[in-house]
This record gives sequence, C-alpha cells and structure tokens, in this order.
Amino acid sequence: MSPQAKTAKKFSFREFISGIRIAAAIGLLLVPAGCSVGMAMSGQSDFDPAVIRQGDTKPHVRTLLGQPVRTENGENGGTVETYETVFGDPPSKARAFMHGTFDILTLGLWEVVGTPIEAVQGDTYEISVTFDDLDRVVAVHSPVKKEEPTQPQQEEVLCDFC
Repeated sequence: MSPQAKTAKKFSFREFISGIRIAAAIGLLLVPAGCSVGMAMSGQSDFDPAVIRQGDTKPHVRTLLGQPVRTENGENGGTVETYETVFGDPPSKARAFMHGTFDILTLGLWEVVGTPIEAVQGDTYEISVTFDDLDRVVAVHSPVKKEEPTQPQQEEVLCDFC
C-alpha cells in the first residue's frame, strides 16, 4: 500500500450531514429563481388580425383568439364578439438569460424585481369580429388598446359629522 493511500482523509458522518445541509440551502436559494425567466420565455408573439378572413367560421376564429370576452347581438341576426390579445410581449431568450444571470448573481433576490417587470410586459388589445347569422366572419375590426379601468377618487372626509 502506498503512503498516500494511508493519508487519505476520511469524512465523518457529521461532515457528511453538514455538506448535505449546505447543498440543500443552496438549492432552496435557487428554487424561487426562474419565475421571471419562465415568464420571459413564455411570452406570446403578436397576433396578426390579417389571418382572419371574411368567410372564416366562428370555431376557426376561436381557435386563433381563444374564447371571447364579450358577445353582443349584431345586425341581421349576426353577432359581434370581442377578444383580448397581448401585443409587445414576444418570447425572448435574451431577457430570460439576463434574468437568469441576475438570479444567480443575487442568489435569487432578483426575482423580487424581475417578476414584476415581466408581469407588465406587453399591452392588452381588444379585437372585435362581426359574424353573420351562419357564424361566418363578415368583418374584422382593428385592434383597440384596452384602457385600464381608473379608480374613481374618493373624497377625503375630514370629520365624521361633515
């Protein structure tokens, strides 16, 4: 047996448990990392309303845009359906890489900043589609930016008996 083999350090059970605790702590720090990364990777490409053509069926339109947020009775027995879509939030590998790098450099603290940044990416637009009585597209209206509802300001009460 060589002299080097005799000097090999043996690890105790306590050192083994200590190593596992350190690995678990590092793992727990990295668990929250990824929300902003996932959000950046799962954005949606801008929808092109030109893909909806006159004569397309209602099920086809719903396949492209999802379920309508509002349905109204139109003229001549038809309907007008309004759909919501997001513009300006394409999937981005560069944003995801940036968020991942900042997550690692800050040991996951970047998520406090990065997730809200990703949550407000893009603008919501409404697209209205008019269907005839046979549920075929008659007209597609241009996307209109959906305005956020404003909260009415409450009057400040200076005293209880005023």
